Amino acid sequence: MRSGKGFGGVHSATDTLYGWPEYAELIGGVFDGHPWAREVSIRVEDPAHPAVAHLPASFTLADEIYQFRNFSREKVRVLLTLDTASVDMNAEGVRRTDGDFALAWCRQYGSGRVFYTALGHPEGVWLDPRFQTMLLNAFRWLAGDVAGDAAPRDNR
Repeated sequence: MRSGKGFGGVHSATDTLYGWPEYAELIGGVFDGHPWAREVSIRVEDPAHPAVAHLPASFTLADEIYQFRNFSREKVRVLLTLDTASVDMNAEGVRRTDGDFALAWCRQYGSGRVFYTALGHPEGVWLDPRFQTMLLNAFRWLAGDVAGDAAPRDNR
């Protein structure tokens, strides 16, 4: 990865390899529960990034929503985030006190590129053309076929 390759992870890719700290560093966050499984509103934080450029500024999707530990916007560029107005922030299992529920991000890892999305639990998401296009565009970015900024920033 550090030599220039790409790594893409979907949904449970943050819920694995707990004994390998380098993997958690590479992917940018570790699964810390999923307090919601329902239709939610999602905001596009970086409409210029090729992985999400096709999406409207905000859209709804029914999925299982993850929260993360060992996640920091200082290390990743968030592309999609949960609109917390669309969920009950007092739901059982909510542990993030900052309200930051990133749903897709990218980052540089050495000379390599990383893309991750927490979306993708139910089959219906995989059949959604918006999700399919996001993955296709993310893979093109990972391969270096299209340019897109991965510099961390806090755009909340």
